[in-house]
Amino acid sequence: METCNTSKFKPFNETEVTKSVMENTTEERLTKTCTRFRQYYGSFIDLKLDGVYKTKNEVIYRYHALYSKK
Repeated sequence: METCNTSKFKPFNETEVTKSVMENTTEERLTKTCTRFRQYYGSFIDLKLDGVYKTKNEVIYRYHALYSKK
């Protein structure tokens, strides 16, 4: 989401996302998403950890994105 504020596209690598996410994240798609998010929410500020949930097989981290508009 920080990319939306800086307009500098940095492609993901294998340690950051899955292969399918990496293939589907293009500069064109990201620009379209950023434009829509800025219109509704304003500039991206930060991520806040909302909770950590543990199941038998995995750990789920839930985040809340903070924007300049409420």
